[in-house]
Amino acid sequence: MASPNPPCLAGYGYPQSVERAVHTSRAAARGDMDTVEFLVSHSAEVNARTKDAETPLDDALHVGFFDNDASKAGKAKIVPFLRGHGGKSGKELQ
Repeated sequence: MASPNPPCLAGYGYPQSVERAVHTSRAAARGDMDTVEFLVSHSAEVNARTKDAETPLDDALHVGFFDNDASKAGKAKIVPFLRGHGGKSGKELQ
């Protein structure tokens, strides 16, 4: 598994937990299983919510127009992975 090296948000005043949560949502939206696994194994919050109250699970469940076969396959693996780590949708957390 390749070690992802996402850009740092800490320099903008964000705590490391927020940084990991942002990257987890972005990776889930791209279907990037390796990055999601890496971030969750390094204490990323699986139920962190965006300003729209969406979680990384919501991002993984959403299939967009630009998703290709690889991202769809990645998302299919990410959903049960996040669920297995306590991941919930924004609606489930309301």
